[in-house]
Amino acid sequence: MKLTETFPLMYFLNLAKRQDRRARCEQVFEDADLPVRRFPAVNAEFVKNSRKFESAGRYAHAVSTRMIIRRAMLRKAPAVFIFEDDVVLSGELHERLAEIELPDDWGMFYLGCQHHERPQTVGTGLVRVKGALDTHAWGVRATHYRQVMRALEGKEDPPVGSLPPADVFLARLHPKVPTYAAFPNLAWQAEEHSDLVKGVFSNYHADGTQKPVQEVTAGIMAESLGGRAWEGAGKEVKKPFYVSRWYERGLEMTIPSAETEEGSDVPPSREVEPKVGFLCLTKGGHNQPEVWTEFWRGYENNYRVYVHSKGEEAVECDWVRSAKIPDVIETKWGDISLVRAQLALLREAFKDEGLTHFLFFSESCVPLWPFDELLTQLRLDGRSWVSSYGGDEKEKRREDTRRVPAGYWRFHSQWTLLRRDAVEVILQCDLTEHFSSVFAPDECYFGTVLWMAGFPEERILCRDLTWTDWREETAHPTLFDEADPISVAKARSSGAFFARKFTKAADLKSLGIHKN
Repeated sequence: MKLTETFPLMYFLNLAKRQDRRARCEQVFEDADLPVRRFPAVNAEFVKNSRKFESAGRYAHAVSTRMIIRRAMLRKAPAVFIFEDDVVLSGELHERLAEIELPDDWGMFYLGCQHHERPQTVGTGLVRVKGALDTHAWGVRATHYRQVMRALEGKEDPPVGSLPPADVFLARLHPKVPTYAAFPNLAWQAEEHSDLVKGVFSNYHADGTQKPVQEVTAGIMAESLGGRAWEGAGKEVKKPFYVSRWYERGLEMTIPSAETEEGSDVPPSREVEPKVGFLCLTKGGHNQPEVWTEFWRGYENNYRVYVHSKGEEAVECDWVRSAKIPDVIETKWGDISLVRAQLALLREAFKDEGLTHFLFFSESCVPLWPFDELLTQLRLDGRSWVSSYGGDEKEKRREDTRRVPAGYWRFHSQWTLLRRDAVEVILQCDLTEHFSSVFAPDECYFGTVLWMAGFPEERILCRDLTWTDWREETAHPTLFDEADPISVAKARSSGAFFARKFTKAADLKSLGIHKN
């Protein structure tokens, strides 16, 4: 859709005393190439009768909004769009709007809002609104002008007691009027002094994601990009910290219980004996094949190996040769192809319904502990292991794909251990195309996708699977040509279960740390 074609008439509400906001707002619209006109808002200081509204400010805001719609009616405009002067617009506004196609039945449309009822994904970047608040960027179609006007006067489904704010009136219309919104938000409130709440305020984070009841929208981000949400997303929602009495009564909201279903918390794998899929990314063979053979010995019923090898060189190790998967991706360092290779391994391994966990390792990885120790830990706590880290490079990677708001990003090591429930979400939510421009997406893809799909973070342990000795001066890992006992002891003390990068020359067998 093109906003100016759908809404040929656009205004922004602004008090005469807030010339600072007017100047900022006009610059925002100029930068976005939007022909938005200023509409002088009614000043609450001159309101003598608030007409049952909670405050004069609420009444003034509702009156100002009705005046804009009345003007649109007089001009016979097919639709009108209303901004408030604290609005922030996404830098990708027009690009993302071009992907949106409003259904024929639309009555109201929001560029951004805070959802208090779980919305329904209807297309790329578009959701059907069930109950949402805020009026910083919304529009209405001519077919619903009068209905909205009546609602803003309290004549449409009139509440008991004092009248609510304008956004609550509109929220009460959402079940009746086909209402849609951009998702993720393409407009939100700036965090600055509000004339209505008397203080610095915003319902949104700097990236446009809503602050209240974020659980309501869990998984919608993945759906908006063409993926699928975790089946439990949006079902384990805590009651909002603030939902007005009018909003609850008017919408008869069905807020899910804060009590989760039995077993929806993080279940340890005590009832099912762990069986681990070892997923190896290698250019050819493995540097320490015999160490791994001894590591697995005696536990044939507790593991399976899958190898993604793009090399055609002779492979001396039987387990590497016999475990090669048919789907081979031509990989490149720092490229999305590495994620696609990992997904190929996961797809092949997931076919074995007996596997409970899946972990990644490379040709330079070695075990720091016996296999029985890993099984014991998974019996006690079977959650996924996905480490997380920060750093300045995070901002750069976010800029590589602005389709994903900052609040959804999770950065982690490429070497993860994933429980079967997490793998199921990842495999049914292929979003690799949206990460194709990101540097080293293998260090953020899985964690970010899980979060976008609404997968509970409580089901993930922030724990390193594999230890790496990073050299600060080069930002590259240390290569070990020998099994230095001091370095190995340091690796074991990290809490990680494996270590890298050990060459073929390193004599790990002599230490015997991998044997049961």
